[in-house]
Amino acid sequence: MDILVAAGREETDRTDVVDVLRCRESVLGTLGRLGHRAVPFDVTPGLLDAPGTLEDSLRGHAPDIVFNLFEGFANDAGAEVRFVSFLERSGFRFTGNRAAALAACLDKAAVKTALAARGIPVPEGTLVRSAADLDRTVRTGAVFIKPRAEDGNVGIDERSYIPAGFDDRSFRDRVLEKLALFPQGVIVEEFIHGTEYSVGCLGSNERFETVGVSVMEYSLHPGFTPFYTYEAKWNESAAAYRALTPRVGTPIPPELGRRIELTAEAVREALGLSSYFRIDMREKDGRLHVLDVNPNPDINTDSGLLRQAYTKGYDYDSFIGKILECAAAAPGRDSREGGFG
Repeated sequence: MDILVAAGREETDRTDVVDVLRCRESVLGTLGRLGHRAVPFDVTPGLLDAPGTLEDSLRGHAPDIVFNLFEGFANDAGAEVRFVSFLERSGFRFTGNRAAALAACLDKAAVKTALAARGIPVPEGTLVRSAADLDRTVRTGAVFIKPRAEDGNVGIDERSYIPAGFDDRSFRDRVLEKLALFPQGVIVEEFIHGTEYSVGCLGSNERFETVGVSVMEYSLHPGFTPFYTYEAKWNESAAAYRALTPRVGTPIPPELGRRIELTAEAVREALGLSSYFRIDMREKDGRLHVLDVNPNPDINTDSGLLRQAYTKGYDYDSFIGKILECAAAAPGRDSREGGFG
């Protein structure tokens, strides 16, 4: 097959954005070993703002599939959704989640609402878009502040956590500080202490599999925050990056493992997830609460999702091949003929 491997390219030194280009090199190598003709495709801000030029450029390559690694730009996370919406409208087959799922998961307030409506436990919280919203924010213990419309742990640092007993004035100042950085809104929610479970999933709309569950026990690392900051996730020179490594392949009690899988399936159905995704959970009062949902997570060779997959018997090539199979089976337009397949 002829495959375009799409990734964002812009002037930025933000690690999570630049790291996608490293991932693309790994995917290009794999696709070549699998016998496909694969070439890189750069999605730039200017190109995305010119749909006609973008379509001409894509059609000029006549790809059978667009292997989509584009995750938006440093200052425009929503660009990810616009690109996939374009691929859908134009009829290209592509890997990963569809635009509706990406859009839903980019709005963390919408995710909480959608999951709660299905009876899926989420931390209690409030969307804060202005100082007035703080008047209806109830604190009964420790709380967590996160941007409404970012991913990749952007905006998460030590000041995202507010312990119980924090005075009201300092609490208000901290939330408004975060809101100034993320004017689309921040979510202030109860902080659930304890072990975190991250479940990776892979498959098609008809059949999904759990490729693994990572376990992060923060109590074993009392010198660090009990959650992942942006630094801990992306800065290789940070002490937290080296210390806070989730355990993969750790035996999980069968009953808990079954509940994790059932929760993941319920989330998939609620948000329309497909291809590959990851869901983070913590347990409170005997119930698993969904903290975050990540469609199209990092698939670098050393990423959390791939480390999970390795424990299930996948190697990198077979995992990428599986993602490609899912895209090839989806309906789309033949870019050479202009008709729908």
